[in-house]
Amino acid sequence: MKLDAKELEVNGVLYVPKSDIKQQAESVAGLTLCIIRTYSAGIWYGLVDYDADDTFSNVVVRKARRIWKWTKAFSLSEISVNGIGSDSKIAIELTEVKLNRVIELLPVSTSAQKIIDSIKTYEV
Repeated sequence: MKLDAKELEVNGVLYVPKSDIKQQAESVAGLTLCIIRTYSAGIWYGLVDYDADDTFSNVVVRKARRIWKWTKAFSLSEISVNGIGSDSKIAIELTEVKLNRVIELLPVSTSAQKIIDSIKTYEV
């Protein structure tokens, strides 16, 4: 028996083919989809405007969502490649946010993008 599926969810974890993991998510209007770590504003997910600052310490993030709490990943590197658990807490999407004191910019894989985009906005 052969099962041909693009995604499979088991116990709240979304699995995708290995071939999707290594591919970087497509850029949109020249912007790269990233996980962003800042010194004091937390962890963000969105499209990074690299032209905002040549040093990358200050960036503009479009379609930005703050990742408040994550599961099923140990590090931000793992989040950028594999995504996060469905019980993670992600804030509402902002059209744009300006972030300073950026520490890390991690490009997101296509599989991580599919998983993160599927997570509903956390509501109190």
